[in-house]
Amino acid sequence: TRIATPGQVRVPFSPAEGHCCAIRFQVAPVEQPLLSVGHLTEAGNVVTLGDKSGKIVNATTGKTIALERRGRAYIMKMFIPDAAAQPPFRRQGA
Repeated sequence: TRIATPGQVRVPFSPAEGHCCAIRFQVAPVEQPLLSVGHLTEAGNVVTLGDKSGKIVNATTGKTIALERRGRAYIMKMFIPDAAAQPPFRRQGA
């Protein structure tokens, strides 16, 4: 059945490679977010899937994100910063 998607949100993240990225997700009551290869390629990425791993490569910057294959799914490990946390440094006078 279809899942209601009341909106979308831009989520900043860092993959295991350590660079800063962001991705737009549809808001939905799910436990595991899914990525669409079609949406990734429309956004200027090249996606390669192999028998043991895969990767996402940004065609403009060349930055790569590794994908780990588990069963019939590919997993992207990502760190999402806590939006409620205060940044460790503040501008002087702020």
